[in-house]
Amino acid sequence: MSDNNEPNRDQTAGKVDQIAGNAKEDTGVATGDRDLRDEGTQQKHAGIDRERAGDERATAERDSSASERIADGVGEAIKESADR
Repeated sequence: MSDNNEPNRDQTAGKVDQIAGNAKEDTGVATGDRDLRDEGTQQKHAGIDRERAGDERATAERDSSASERIADGVGEAIKESADR
């Protein structure tokens, strides 16, 4: 699990694909190369999808961690109550 401030692998790779896709797209537009433009557009959108998947994974990991902390707290409260 990654730190809250640190992007996970999918977030980073998605961002890289977006940047590379934008560069290809812009180069294709500037040179009139439709194939390069289209390749860049596809790569950019794939990067957006991968970054979103990484965002979802990060959210799920945070939620899971929070649930574990709550369960641990409830378990401790029950144990303390039983010890009284």
